Amino acid sequence: MEEPTRHNVSIGGRRLSCLDFGGQGQPLLALHGHFGEGSTFTRLARELGPDWRVIAPDQRGHGESERAEDFSRDGYVSDAAAVLDHFGVTDTMVLGHSLGGVNAYQLATPSMRPTRRDSPPWSGTSSKTCDRTREFARRAASARMNWPHES
Repeated sequence: MEEPTRHNVSIGGRRLSCLDFGGQGQPLLALHGHFGEGSTFTRLARELGPDWRVIAPDQRGHGESERAEDFSRDGYVSDAAAVLDHFGVTDTMVLGHSLGGVNAYQLATPSMRPTRRDSPPWSGTSSKTCDRTREFARRAASARMNWPHES
């Protein structure tokens, strides 16, 4: 696996740093937990290989991202939506650990999505999505990772 590419997303004059692990496959937005950073998902990205494109931001105030005045759930969810916009991702799976897990499920909840997006194409669920979820779970489990503590 080649090294991930670091991108900076400007959100209201604040820099949010993201790692793009590449790959031509299904995008996966990976949101880390408290005191973590996007590089937490390096081993997962390696195990998933080119079938997935793992995009892992350093959430506000973590890693190489700048601190924000606001650490509300709405702020975190808006950041995640801005990352998807930056990469032009319209159909994604979202994975989160701890803080990232809460942000992931709120991003997926229609009433919690940022209002600046009318009807985002990444909001739907289909049998294709369920098949991809099962495949993701199978591949992640086969990696036998002691994640997130083992690299």
